[in-house]
Amino acid sequence: MRVLMAASEVVPYAKTGGLGDVLGALPSALQRLGIEVSIVMPAYRSIDAERFAAHLPGEGANAWLALLTRA
Repeated sequence: MRVLMAASEVVPYAKTGGLGDVLGALPSALQRLGIEVSIVMPAYRSIDAERFAAHLPGEGANAWLALLTRA
């Protein structure tokens, strides 16, 4: 099974409330059950793409989402 989660925050990339904590922990739990999980969230300027190996939209792109794949 493959699951795509979309949220405005994911720990450790961005956090303002409890949603970030849930999206930071739930994918790992699902993966232990054999589920492939990817997360989509806004590509905030504060995200250090190199540090987190996040896939951010290229310069000039209209996309506003970062795709964060949990392996």
